[in-house]
Amino acid sequence: MSLSIELEFKQDVLLVRLTGELDHHTAEELRSKITEAIEKESISHLILNLQHLTFMDSSGLGVILGRYKQVHNNGGEMVVCAISPAVERLFNMSGLFKIIRFEPNEENALQKIGGGIMKNQMNLQFSALSQNESFARVTVASFITQLDPTMDELTEIKTVVSEAVTNAIIHGYESNPDGVVYISVTLHEDGVVELMIRDEGIGIDNVDEAKQPLYTTKPDLERSGMGFTIMENFMDEIRVESTVLEGTTLYLKKHLTNSKALCN
Repeated sequence: MSLSIELEFKQDVLLVRLTGELDHHTAEELRSKITEAIEKESISHLILNLQHLTFMDSSGLGVILGRYKQVHNNGGEMVVCAISPAVERLFNMSGLFKIIRFEPNEENALQKIGGGIMKNQMNLQFSALSQNESFARVTVASFITQLDPTMDELTEIKTVVSEAVTNAIIHGYESNPDGVVYISVTLHEDGVVELMIRDEGIGIDNVDEAKQPLYTTKPDLERSGMGFTIMENFMDEIRVESTVLEGTTLYLKKHLTNSKALCN
């Protein structure tokens, strides 16, 4: 019997429903699909619905453990729900339930994933035009105000957005207005702001070099080369993923010091 893999995206949560048999033959397909989805869709958390998984061997355990490590290393959580009796015995025997939480159904898992703190998200996309940079920072700042940040925190986030969008326009697309810049903002009730800013431009050949202070590929434009340095100082976490000729994605996180809870 083959394996059916259904993926559903719910903000930064990937919900995976498996039907059939997970063995050596099908494990690689599952690994590939989940890994690709996590990397391309800015996924933080993973839920596996195993209600209709009728068989699993050690190859399946291995691929599930690998995906647990993948999301855990990025600060996320994996939850298993609605497991079939045969597969549940294998989980218990292997000890996976000592590190992976179990919930009885999808609804419970979605409510409690990541501590149940994700509350609001906004997505933007716009043409790679310099005049849209101010629109981006003002829009993001307006969305974040519901967490009641300090003026300094709001200014820092606006500056980071400005730097990231400018990099995408000038370096990623080389000022080609046909390019598109993508921004995703996620607000958490505990005062955490997560930003994802992405372009599909020329990419960065050497990310470590690009992050060095005063480094710039556009000296003729009198760029200071301080963009990444500013972002690293104003945000609590920053991760850069880039592929030459495919584009660059920035993942940024900031913990607000004086935030108020979001309304449900």
